[in-house]
Amino acid sequence: MDSNICEESEQGKIMVGGDLNARTGHKGSLYAGPEEEDIQRQSKDNKCNAEGELLISIIEEEGWCVLNGNTNGDEDGSFTFLAESGQSVIDYVIIGVEDLVQVKEFRVLDRVESDHMPIMCKLKSKLAHKSKKESTESGEKIVWDDDSKMKFQLATTNNVFSEDASIHRNWEELKEVINKNMCKKAWKRKIGEIQPKKWWDKECKRKKRKVKIKLIKWRHGQATKEDYLKERKEFRKLCFEKESKMKENEIAEIKNANTEKKVWQYINKYRKSRSEISKDIPMEK
Repeated sequence: MDSNICEESEQGKIMVGGDLNARTGHKGSLYAGPEEEDIQRQSKDNKCNAEGELLISIIEEEGWCVLNGNTNGDEDGSFTFLAESGQSVIDYVIIGVEDLVQVKEFRVLDRVESDHMPIMCKLKSKLAHKSKKESTESGEKIVWDDDSKMKFQLATTNNVFSEDASIHRNWEELKEVINKNMCKKAWKRKIGEIQPKKWWDKECKRKKRKVKIKLIKWRHGQATKEDYLKERKEFRKLCFEKESKMKENEIAEIKNANTEKKVWQYINKYRKSRSEISKDIPMEK
């Protein structure tokens, strides 16, 4: 573990989480006091390797504790890594012992896209959550298809600018005409929102739901590990086939783009929306 983390922990509260690639077994029990027995840490992974021994020694030396198997929500120490090669607990959240009272809940969640399961830690925080308005952004974008071009040409054909007026005034009037007659479309999106993959469809959603149900059943002893891995393998194969098919279609579309118009149609179809130019930049004379 990075020595910088140990130094930072001396200056304030710190939480460490992620894939630490260490198996700690049942080690890392909570200290209950001089006259009480330590609270035994629970874990479905009984193995402790050399990396786990080193991790636990650092944790105990620094006065930290492992939330896995020691906290409300993960009383049995659920596996965090599930693969055909086996299962283990190698993803952790570590926190100072004195800060344990601030932990409301710790859970190992379900995920079928990766061998590593997500881990979640809820704290007893009084910080206000951001409203939905604060987490979204909106604006307008210019639509420049054939129909929009025709409307713009019809709206601006009869505009005549005075020859006696200054260049600056004519320029301002021209900008006003353009902005007034441009076809615009409102847009709104969540900040940081992950866009779905273009090949992702209802069939993928249904298959993913089946895999997740099989994972939950396995966790509760209602299905075998082999059942879950078989279902997940079929799901990944389906996703691979969908993505490959989309790439084949894209290649065919590019080959058929034999005119400038078709090329730009393809580019505009897949490129991201551009950010608006800042209005704070002064115009150079």
